[in-house]
Amino acid sequence: MPTPPPPHRPPVLVIGIGNTLRGDDGVGPAVVERLEGDASLAPNVKTRTVHQLTPELAETIAAASRVVFVDASTTLPAGVVSTACVAPAESGDVGAHALTPSMLLAVSARVFGRAPEAFVVSIGVADVQTGETLSHEVQAAVAEAAGAVRGVI
Repeated sequence: MPTPPPPHRPPVLVIGIGNTLRGDDGVGPAVVERLEGDASLAPNVKTRTVHQLTPELAETIAAASRVVFVDASTTLPAGVVSTACVAPAESGDVGAHALTPSMLLAVSARVFGRAPEAFVVSIGVADVQTGETLSHEVQAAVAEAAGAVRGVI
């Protein structure tokens, strides 16, 4: 008798947010690119890069077991990595085109009936002017941020 297939495990979703043409704002996609080259990640880890969070992502998020948002931060010192849990927003305008992670989780819960456990890995930026390269501080933090993502996966 054949062995039954393993039970379906919903994917862990890692979303790198940022514009790669705005210097350090491209750190979210840079971290995701680094993770995509990591053969040690479980096969159920899915990655995605976006310029901004939009309502269209809510269905994909609802289907995930966990979601990790990776984004630049203008409030942290350049190169500093921070990880935080994020919960669905309880109020606010969730009909906007660009959403925060908590607002997008709220859309997921309202429209699709669930919002997975979620985290935000933030990387402090030095320069978000036009350009395709990361500052030295932020480039040095990409490996640490990828490690932080692995830690919450």
